Amino acid sequence: MMWMWMALAFAEPDKATTAEVRRVGEEMVAHAAAGRRQPLLRQYRTLLALTTEVDPELHMLAADAALAEGHVAEAVARYQRVPADAPQAATVRELLDGLAGRYGTVRLSASPGAELMAAVRFHPEEMAAVSHARDVVAETGVFVGLLPAGEYQLPDASFVVEAGDFVSSLPGSAPVAAPGTAPEPASTTPDPPPASEGEPDEDATEAESPDAGDG
Repeated sequence: MMWMWMALAFAEPDKATTAEVRRVGEEMVAHAAAGRRQPLLRQYRTLLALTTEVDPELHMLAADAALAEGHVAEAVARYQRVPADAPQAATVRELLDGLAGRYGTVRLSASPGAELMAAVRFHPEEMAAVSHARDVVAETGVFVGLLPAGEYQLPDASFVVEAGDFVSSLPGSAPVAAPGTAPEPASTTPDPPPASEGEPDEDATEAESPDAGDG
């Protein structure tokens, strides 16, 4: 009889976890439908702490939410979590190709309180990315991540961000652009983005490197 009790003791947490994974996933879908991005992102981090078996659609929802918030590197990392054989894979490739054609990798360092200036943007996602980077630079003086291609200026430097294959040159394991230079292509594909995206350690629990200030 003892072995039966032991078996039940080990099986019960699995049932509880499965139920919680289902509940969190359903809440993510509800938040997405209602346009509640921050609660959705919080639930996504909870989900990743519970399981590695995540419905690809939930990765997509979290990526879309991060992109809308201006956290482009986080969005890329989440799109990359969608398996190559998933039904969403073709859509993911198209999205990543589109982002790679519009964004480039940067590493910025300035004094806290510095103002990051950029040309006016009209695409909502690009506006969010620039706004997010501006906020991070003003608060911390440091930003590492992805910005829309174009000209930018800090109090003591101007620089150009060039669109490129950021999927293989995300900050953290590859050379990135410094003010006045263009992003350099990397030779290897790194794990998800660095810790500069402005959401402190937002995804530390989701196995994405912390976002140091990505945009």
